[in-house]
Amino acid sequence: MRKILLVFALIIALSASAQRDINSYQYVIVPAKFDFLKKENQYNLNTLTKMYFEKYGFKVYMSNATPLEILSNKCDNLYVSVAETGNFMKTKMQVFLLDCKKDTISQSQIGTSKEKDFNVSYNLALREALKSLGELNYHYVPVSKLTKASTKPVVAPEVSEPKAVFLLQAKAIANGYELVDSSGNTIMKLLKTSRSDMFTAFKSGQQGALILKDKTWFFEYYQGEQFVSEPVEVEIPN
Repeated sequence: MRKILLVFALIIALSASAQRDINSYQYVIVPAKFDFLKKENQYNLNTLTKMYFEKYGFKVYMSNATPLEILSNKCDNLYVSVAETGNFMKTKMQVFLLDCKKDTISQSQIGTSKEKDFNVSYNLALREALKSLGELNYHYVPVSKLTKASTKPVVAPEVSEPKAVFLLQAKAIANGYELVDSSGNTIMKLLKTSRSDMFTAFKSGQQGALILKDKTWFFEYYQGEQFVSEPVEVEIPN
């Protein structure tokens, strides 16, 4: 009996040591449709997820647009799964990063929202969950380098206060702002209204409104008869 227990303990130890560090993965695959939704990229949740992982430094592909050379090396990739466990009172979401064996490599905190509109509540809850993954401080290191680094003594890193990272920057213009990306390209033009938490917004020929909700900006507009609300990562001066 004692020998059996020792064998099981050895198997568990080997399994734990075989699990790769998150920094050894370069690519993240985001599904085109999450299991709890009916349509691909419904409420723009899949593109929102892709956007966040790109911000954290991963190379990200949607599952329906992944190059063959990436797909052929399945176990070199991480795969995103999102669980929606809320009820009629509150939306709850949690993000999981899985390896090719569907083992959890990392998971987010649970994001929540009490908004009644699914479009808004799903976006807010998912954003809150995704933001918690920023605490991973991900930086890609090839497996060979990670193996060498593991033989060196561990030195405690200096802890500094995290700073907010925004994908777009607000550039003041007459009567409003231009939202530009890191390359200086204008993504959206804003015109001031009588409210500080709302702008008339123009993006790619689409006119709508940029509205602040729970400290998050949303670009809202109609596409045909469908109402669309897209989160926008930007800080606009007061």
